[in-house]
Amino acid sequence: MPPPIDPKALPTTQRPIRFDSAHEATAPTPSRPSTPGQERDVQFDPALEATTQSLPRSPASRPPSVHSGVDERLPKVRPPSAYDPPTLALLSLFAILGTLARLGLNALNTYDGQSVFPLLWSQAIGCALMGFFTFRKAELEVFGAHVYVGLATGLCGSITTFSSWMLQVFQAYSNEPGYNRHGLHNVMDAFSQTFTTLGMSLAALAGGRALHRMLPPLRLPSSRSPSLSASEKPTPRRQRRRSLYVSPVLSTALGFAAYLAAILVLALAPHSWRPKATFALILSPPGAILRWWLARLNTKPHLQPYGIPTAGTFAANTLATALLAACYLLQRVRPVHPSAVGCDALQAVEDGFCGTLSTVSTFALELYALAMEDKDEGNDKGRFRAWAYAVGSYAAGQALMVLILGSGMWTLRDRGEWGPRCSAEM
Repeated sequence: MPPPIDPKALPTTQRPIRFDSAHEATAPTPSRPSTPGQERDVQFDPALEATTQSLPRSPASRPPSVHSGVDERLPKVRPPSAYDPPTLALLSLFAILGTLARLGLNALNTYDGQSVFPLLWSQAIGCALMGFFTFRKAELEVFGAHVYVGLATGLCGSITTFSSWMLQVFQAYSNEPGYNRHGLHNVMDAFSQTFTTLGMSLAALAGGRALHRMLPPLRLPSSRSPSLSASEKPTPRRQRRRSLYVSPVLSTALGFAAYLAAILVLALAPHSWRPKATFALILSPPGAILRWWLARLNTKPHLQPYGIPTAGTFAANTLATALLAACYLLQRVRPVHPSAVGCDALQAVEDGFCGTLSTVSTFALELYALAMEDKDEGNDKGRFRAWAYAVGSYAAGQALMVLILGSGMWTLRDRGEWGPRCSAEM
């Protein structure tokens, strides 16, 4: 029997490929041209190194990221600018669709004897889509960076809402509807809505990632093939010109057409539709666009040393929560007598602008990303930051509800001046 062969003694091009627990091929990295002080001289092959670098790495060598598992062979796409017309148009389009989906799910799950609160369905579906789109980011960006922004920020962020969640939790704490129960029941009701929403959102995010792993990757004609040499690979700019030439124009046209259709529906549809959907559709694109602009605070260099990588989402959620608390207060102050259009406008700000300005899907994704930081090194710093971000956002939302809505509600309730004045109810 011949003696066993040590794989390390073989040349670099003949070493076997290893497979880790995730069934990802990990090819050996070729050595650079050796210096005179080295013991062995291994020939350097640039084509082999280019092929090796294009293969996905094992999870042990890949830094923790929410985009782990994507096809790294796809070309890198530059993020769109803040005023990119195709991106703003797709944000408007998917914000309208996301708002329709959220309002439709809430109406579909509002009935006598319901087992769970209707908003839970919107949070779960939006987070599941966010999990799927995020881990397919590299494939979606082949169609254009604005496509991924529209789906993740526009659609998923508009289906879910942080401000309405904070309002319902505050209503449970304060027993604002006036149910026949005592204080401990109020606390348990608030805890039920808090942990059910948070747990279901994170579970749905994981479910979206599992769906990404179950489905095969997209086979796109513009993706790179690892079997090609460096000189034969088409450049990313040529790939984008060949496969995405009409995409920005089409995206801009669809966005403007969707917003024009929403205006026409508001003007021509029956007035009874205004508080339910049509008025909110007009205000949903500005909320989604403002949230996308605020998200740029997440990448500000001066915020990173202080451990604030989620400042943009935190600002959007707290701003939407404060505005929704003010609108809800104006709808129920008896000395105020708003007109029918005024009531519809207040409801549209709550459902449309505040609903798309705040988000639970991005909030859950950031919690996951923070928890995964330094996981391979056995450091719990990332988990601590995730807990701090979750508790801080929750506490800030409830504090704003108490300061804006609670102070007015408790003062006017003692005077007998508290009650619904608008026909549109939450």
